[in-house]
Amino acid sequence: MRFIRQLNGQIRAQVTFTLYDGRTITAGTLGGIIASRRSLSQSGTSWVFQGGKIEGNGYVSGNALVASGGEVLGNAKVYGNATIGNNGTVSGEARVLGNASVIGNATKKSVVTSEACVYGDSRITNGGQISGKARIQGEAIVDGGTVNAEAKVSGKATVYGTVTDKAIVQGCAVVNLGTIMKGNARLAGCAKLINSARLEENAVVYGDIIIDGEVITDASRVTNCPDKGPNGNCCPR
Repeated sequence: MRFIRQLNGQIRAQVTFTLYDGRTITAGTLGGIIASRRSLSQSGTSWVFQGGKIEGNGYVSGNALVASGGEVLGNAKVYGNATIGNNGTVSGEARVLGNASVIGNATKKSVVTSEACVYGDSRITNGGQISGKARIQGEAIVDGGTVNAEAKVSGKATVYGTVTDKAIVQGCAVVNLGTIMKGNARLAGCAKLINSARLEENAVVYGDIIIDGEVITDASRVTNCPDKGPNGNCCPR
């Protein structure tokens, strides 16, 4: 048995073991609060640090870590090598797995909720809000942005703004603060939205192009791109 749950809900390590990130938990180390002994797997090297918590039917397993200030609530599941950091919350039926991380900052909570799924090497940071049936994968970053409904963000895309409905962001595309994607819009390649730009309805934009303040509802704009096409990772981050 790796740990026990004490009467106050706090866990205490029973043996010494090494976490996925190389840190060592020594026997006797106190951890965070868990709802029941079924909240945290006894196999693998998953751990909840002091100040972190698992409530409801939340479940953490594999090598996943919940840091001080991190929360796993409701029926949420966190597994693989995922990290829920300070001011990061996973709730509802959400899933966070792979090498993904959900970390807030001193003033903003990053949240993954509803039936959203965050996986791969993706990162939710600085108050990012993921909900609905949204999917964040690959090396995507949602930095203070909002992704909800059935939207998808993948590749090395970065979202600071809003992506909703069935919109897709991929490649190395960037959705900047104050910009919006909705409907069936698609942004890919090296494309960027800036200055309150909006992609709506069936808009498709890809390649090495910047959409500056425009509202595009049904158009394809293509420029030269080394990977030639809407799926191209043409610009390294």
